[in-house]
Amino acid sequence: MNFFSFEGLSFSKLRGQGYDGASNMTALVDVTKKNIDVASLFTTANTLVNVVRSSCKHRDALRAQYQEELVKAFN
Repeated sequence: MNFFSFEGLSFSKLRGQGYDGASNMTALVDVTKKNIDVASLFTTANTLVNVVRSSCKHRDALRAQYQEELVKAFN
């Protein structure tokens, strides 16, 4: 005997309620549209993330170039 039948529940009639975050995102977009400070915050955060991401890629490229130069120098 499983839990559902023990509790008198029909497994076929049970349904769950899931959330994909879309309603939360919709509310966030609505608040952002109404408040210029929040919109500015998200714009600034987006710019900051892009700068950090590109800086890391640039640093990695410089390291790779430096390693290649070291290998050539020692060979």
